[in-house]
Amino acid sequence: MTTFDLNGKTVSVQSPDDAALLWVIRDELGLTGTKFGCGIGFCGACTVHVEGRATRSCITPVAAVAGAKITTIEGLDPTGNHPLQTAWLELQVPQCGYCQPGQIMQAATLLKDFPNPTDQDINVVMAGSVCRCMTYIRIRKAIKLAAARMREDTSARGRRRPSEVSAGNARRCRTKCRIGAEFRRRRAPPSGRARASGGEGGVGQADTQRCRARHCNHVRPGTRHANMDCLRRPRAGEPNP
Repeated sequence: MTTFDLNGKTVSVQSPDDAALLWVIRDELGLTGTKFGCGIGFCGACTVHVEGRATRSCITPVAAVAGAKITTIEGLDPTGNHPLQTAWLELQVPQCGYCQPGQIMQAATLLKDFPNPTDQDINVVMAGSVCRCMTYIRIRKAIKLAAARMREDTSARGRRRPSEVSAGNARRCRTKCRIGAEFRRRRAPPSGRARASGGEGGVGQADTQRCRARHCNHVRPGTRHANMDCLRRPRAGEPNP
């Protein structure tokens, strides 16, 4: 008996230790998205992820993956909405479709290593995944489309919402951002409050118009902000008042 993690679930199989992982996945566990192509690890149709790396399951004995985490095309995204899968559909990459699960699984590891892949990166990493329908140009376009969307998602997750900005971060804002000005105004004595026209510690219409470098979520839509210290998280070791 061999036990391993398959698509997030622990499974135990009765197949002999030398049985190919491909046939264990397909015949014993019933996941048929992984395909048999050549049987010698040459074409890539049988590609799965073992501990996050693309692996040819047709030449991998099941005993070699005991205790490992394995992902098949069915587990890449349970809803089928992985950026690669959506890009494949949008660009109509498949022709016969037989090799495409392996192509997508290989491309997924490519994007882990090369978030912004060049043509050369794609050529080298995808060289072992053969498509008899010769859809390589569409495969390349889909990989680049998925990579762009994944970078956008990563960038969006890295930006902080206004509600996540602490008073300490606002205090460190060194420009005339409205949230920084508001923070200072509330803590200044009445005689030290800034004039509405701007000035030290205050903010005026001319000041916000001059802040054009980057968008600041704390200022009304359409205005710009030159310094994003009020949006970023403190770096490691940096005090957070």
